[in-house]
Amino acid sequence: MPLQQYTDQQLLAQWKKGSKRAFDVLFNRYFYKLHQYTLKRLNNRELAEELVMDVLLRLWQHKDNLSEDNSLNAYLFRSVMNAIVDHLRKNAIQTLTMEGLNLDHLSVPGHEDHLHQQDLNNIYLETLNGLSTKRKRSFELSRHEGMSHKEIAAEMDISVSTVKQHINATLGVLRETMKEHTDVAFTLFFAVFIF
Repeated sequence: MPLQQYTDQQLLAQWKKGSKRAFDVLFNRYFYKLHQYTLKRLNNRELAEELVMDVLLRLWQHKDNLSEDNSLNAYLFRSVMNAIVDHLRKNAIQTLTMEGLNLDHLSVPGHEDHLHQQDLNNIYLETLNGLSTKRKRSFELSRHEGMSHKEIAAEMDISVSTVKQHINATLGVLRETMKEHTDVAFTLFFAVFIF
């Protein structure tokens, strides 16, 4: 059977045994999807490519620590999402200053009262867990796994318009949650999912 037909787990096992070709197949399988996911959120082609390449390089460097039992797809999209959040956090003050926004009333990364990334993740997960199963699943497939509305509709056996309704409703809930927090880091964290 050609390597292109192997599952991610099979390719990962082959790669750990020394097959560079297995990594090439994984690279080709994921690079475009990860790049499109990142580009959609950052609107900068070169930066998107750089972040995705960094994630794939880390994958290469830490391949021996990866479990073949876990979803490589979820791992890669989570890694890219974390890279996007890190990039946005590092550039928050410069971007806000360039846009002429008043930072005096905002809590910014580095201040005592800012929310840490783990806190942000907990709030995000609590918000998602408060949704109906279908809304949550639609949103996760879109934002965590980079699937299109059409792919989600096929996966969940619902219409594309229903997928859009689920995602828009979820975004509305996330926006309301975001309004309750004025922390820049929190805003940047959720910006990854809203755009």
